[in-house]
Amino acid sequence: MIIDTCSRVGWSLHRQGVTSPETVGFCCLLESKAGDDGTVFSQVNHCRIVQTEIAMEKLISSITNGQKGFPKHPTRTLVQGFWEDHNTL
Repeated sequence: MIIDTCSRVGWSLHRQGVTSPETVGFCCLLESKAGDDGTVFSQVNHCRIVQTEIAMEKLISSITNGQKGFPKHPTRTLVQGFWEDHNTL
């Protein structure tokens, strides 16, 4: 089992003919795109589109309300990621 933060190692092994999950299991902690042959690594989906939408809503709200600079009391928003089980584990 190989766990990597990005898919570079996985794609390198894939190009060398190492198969997942038959030879070795592989997953990414960051999202990866599908390969030309349709291979998608098992991965954590961090919901980046939702994160971007929320950030834009906060930015628009700040502009609309005339807020400038750093907020006196910054807030944080958690967007829960989820596991995507594909064909590499």
